[in-house]
Amino acid sequence: MNEGLNSYLTGISGDTYHAIAAISASGTPIRQNVRESSHAGLEAGGDLIYCITPRFGIGIGAAKVKAGKESYLVFQQAKLYVDDLRIRPEIRVSALRAGLFYSFPFAGRLAISVHGGPALYSAEYRYSMGVSGGSYIPEIIRQGLINTGYFQKARAKQMGFEGGVGFEFNPNPFAAFFVEAQGRYAKIGGFEGEEEATFYQDNQYQTSVNTGSVYLIDTTTYPQLDIVPPESTVAGSARKATLDFSGVSFFAGLKLRF
Repeated sequence: MNEGLNSYLTGISGDTYHAIAAISASGTPIRQNVRESSHAGLEAGGDLIYCITPRFGIGIGAAKVKAGKESYLVFQQAKLYVDDLRIRPEIRVSALRAGLFYSFPFAGRLAISVHGGPALYSAEYRYSMGVSGGSYIPEIIRQGLINTGYFQKARAKQMGFEGGVGFEFNPNPFAAFFVEAQGRYAKIGGFEGEEEATFYQDNQYQTSVNTGSVYLIDTTTYPQLDIVPPESTVAGSARKATLDFSGVSFFAGLKLRF
């Protein structure tokens, strides 16, 4: 994953760091802190290629990337009760692409292949954070230091470009094994979504819901993502969130010719 995606995931995790800092500052004993990396992800995809000539073809393809893993914090404010704070950020990106493909045979069964073309990216992020466990209301929730539950979901689409270069081994006319380096230019902006927060106020649980654009807000500690309704005013340091999905990936696979 590249720095643009790392920065975006840091924004998603900003609320996590603020919640953990609030729990620690209150003097609440922390029994366990398991923080999983959200930057590692899996990518899978494929292309259908129509060969106009033995060397030249046109194709369409699709790919999907998913990143995110649950973390949790176990804390205790009363002798008999243990609570946990569970956090799960998740990003999914789907790509639908078209491209031109060309191969340069050499050394018998070997070939160098190149391809490139436009791609449509559809991105979705989800973030959930919730407190559960004890049968009482923890003091940090009663004082409004953290939310009982928090959920964000937003989507965006953007055009970009993909291209690659690879080596092929052709054992027969119907199949080829390949390794490939693929680059992409994909800056996805214009995220719109919904944010729901559950908190304790006036001796009862309450819920607030916002819908609007996703902003990345710089704070004195950690940057965080916030969904701001169109009628609301945003802070001067806030800017609309962008997922920079540009970068280089490496693939290995099998091509079948019919």
